[in-house]
Amino acid sequence: ASQDGPNNAVRAVLERFELAARFVHTKALRDERGRQREGAALIAQHYKWAIKRAFAHFGASAQHLVIVEDDMLFAPDFMEYFAALAPLLEDDPTLWTVSAFNDNGYEGMAYDDERVLRTDWTVGFGWLLRRRLWEDELHDAWPKTHWDHWMRSPKRRKGRETLFPEVSRNFHTGARGTHSEPGLYERYFKHIRLSNRPNPRLMGGDVGGDMGALRLDRYDEWLSTLVSSAEPVRSLNELAALESGDDRRQPPLALRYAAANATDRGWERVATFFGLWHTLPVRGDHRGVLLTGHRGRRLLLVASWSPFAAQLRVGTPSIASAEF
Repeated sequence: ASQDGPNNAVRAVLERFELAARFVHTKALRDERGRQREGAALIAQHYKWAIKRAFAHFGASAQHLVIVEDDMLFAPDFMEYFAALAPLLEDDPTLWTVSAFNDNGYEGMAYDDERVLRTDWTVGFGWLLRRRLWEDELHDAWPKTHWDHWMRSPKRRKGRETLFPEVSRNFHTGARGTHSEPGLYERYFKHIRLSNRPNPRLMGGDVGGDMGALRLDRYDEWLSTLVSSAEPVRSLNELAALESGDDRRQPPLALRYAAANATDRGWERVATFFGLWHTLPVRGDHRGVLLTGHRGRRLLLVASWSPFAAQLRVGTPSIASAEF
């Protein structure tokens, strides 16, 4: 555990757990010019210090580091989840990190505890870092502020993706903090579904728990098949008339929304309509496809620019963002 600053109450909590390693970081509250550092700069400073100390303390035997914050609750299989996916992260050059959190994994929208997904978005709440990535690419270039924005930048990520679960393995409890306030927490974090299954078989029965199914070529093949099998949503009225249920044996629904590219702000209206994160880039999508749920049915939100849009059934309309 790494404690940022000398707060006695925090120290007392850490001492209660008799941790194998505890580091205390002394903040540099002012920058080189004597100016007060913003919260994001202090966080970035602490992250770099803590990651460096942890890898040094545990030595070469520690090839991966799980990074969490102090305002989280964890699923029963939190560590087993990372242990299962670490070998794939090590071997697959198209992967960037592994996360335990689904930004859009809300109650009533995230169903399958076994499903693991790929995304272009870098998820920062509870994640797995490779030592090799840290030493080769991140340590020397680590930013002075907003480390998470930096990790998500296309220039840094270089097309690599993050693995994350459909149902989150950790839950964010901090309603107040450097980047959190009650309104934001109520909207985006309070209703995240936390898995309570002790040992689900990752990836689901349809692929036999095979981690190789998460490799890019096989994942794209799976997603292409899923999109082509989906029943098209032809209007929002049709979606509104859908009866609530819990029958996931039915084919998924697919809604194609009009978007010129990955930065099209029409997404904000689509996301708000469904109660998803509305900011760009889209959180949790893979090449323009976001897997979610609606009234007990799987729902694929497919951007019109997505290469997977070509797999939709003939006649699937493209719904303009103004309609949402």
